[in-house]
Amino acid sequence: MGQGVLDAACEWEFGMRKCPWLSLWLWLWLLGTLAAGMLVACDVGDGDPQPGDAANGGDTDDGGGDALNGCAARPESCGVDDHWSTRVTGTVVDEVGSGIDSARLTLCLNGDVCLPSISEADGSFAITVPERNACFQTADMHARLPNSHRTATYCRMDLEGGACPLFAARPFVLFPTTPATTLPPLGNADAVRTVVFADGLEIDLVPSGIYPSGRYEDLAVAKIATDAAGLCFLEGAPVVLALYGFSPEGDVKDTNFPVRIPNGAGLDADTEVDLWVLGALNCTVAGTSVGEGVWMNFATAAVDASGTLIEAEIPCLSWFGYSLR
Repeated sequence: MGQGVLDAACEWEFGMRKCPWLSLWLWLWLLGTLAAGMLVACDVGDGDPQPGDAANGGDTDDGGGDALNGCAARPESCGVDDHWSTRVTGTVVDEVGSGIDSARLTLCLNGDVCLPSISEADGSFAITVPERNACFQTADMHARLPNSHRTATYCRMDLEGGACPLFAARPFVLFPTTPATTLPPLGNADAVRTVVFADGLEIDLVPSGIYPSGRYEDLAVAKIATDAAGLCFLEGAPVVLALYGFSPEGDVKDTNFPVRIPNGAGLDADTEVDLWVLGALNCTVAGTSVGEGVWMNFATAAVDASGTLIEAEIPCLSWFGYSLR
C-alpha cells in the first residue's frame, strides 16, 4: 500500500495518525486466527485417544493409582502385611439373589474406622476409603435393611490377593424373617411374657429389657438352613445343627432371655450341645461386648428328658444356633 493512499485514508489528530479501517482489519485477522485454532483442537478430540484422557482409558494418576476405579496409589506408610484399597464394592441381595435397594452398609477397618454406604436399586454399593485409612489388615462388613423383616448380616471380607478396588465376590444376604405367631400385648413393659415363633421357638422376655427399646412389636425370626448361601460367619466353625436369625437385632439388658429350642435335629435326650451367638452392634455376654461378626460359643445346654426341646438362655437378639458338643 502506497504512502499516499495511507495518508489519504488516515486522519491526523494532535500530531498522531488515526486509521479506523486499519484497526478493523487487525481485529478481523485476530478473530480468523482464533477460529482456525479452535477447529484444530476439535479435530484432535475426534481422533485417537490422547495420553491422560481418562474417558479413553488414559492414565490420569501419576502416583500409580487407578482414577477410573476411584483408587489412589498405595501409601508409603503401608506395612508389608497390610492390604490397601481406597474403594470397596459389592452387592446386597435377598435369599434368591435379587438385589436389595437402600440397604445400609457399614465397613469397619481394623475394628476402629467405620465407613457407611447405601445400596443402589440393583443392590450394588461402593465405599470410598480415605487415603489415611487405606492400609488395613481386617475389613468387616455389616449389612442391614432398616424397618424391614430381614436379618442383618456381618462378614469379614477376604483380603487374600485383593487389589484396589476391593470387591466382595460373595454377595451379602439378608434373609426374610417371620413375625411371632404369639406376641402378647405390650402392657407392662417390665413384665415377663412368652413369645412364640412359627417353628415352635419360644422366648421368655421383658420388652423393657431389649436394647435399643421400642422393638418388641416388630420381633421376627428366621430359621435358616445351615448350608444356605451367605452365612459367611459360619466359615471355619463347627457344624451347626440349627440356626436362627432375629429382626430387628438388639441386645438384652441386665439378664439373658430364657429360650426353648425345638429339637429339630432329632438328638437323643440329654445330648449336650454348644450354644453360639453372633456379635452384633449390641451384644454382651457376661458383661463383655462380643465383637461384631464374631461367632462365639457362649454356653452349653442339653436336650431335655422328653427329647423335644433344648432349654437355654440367649444374650442378644442377633443370630444364634447350636452344634454338638
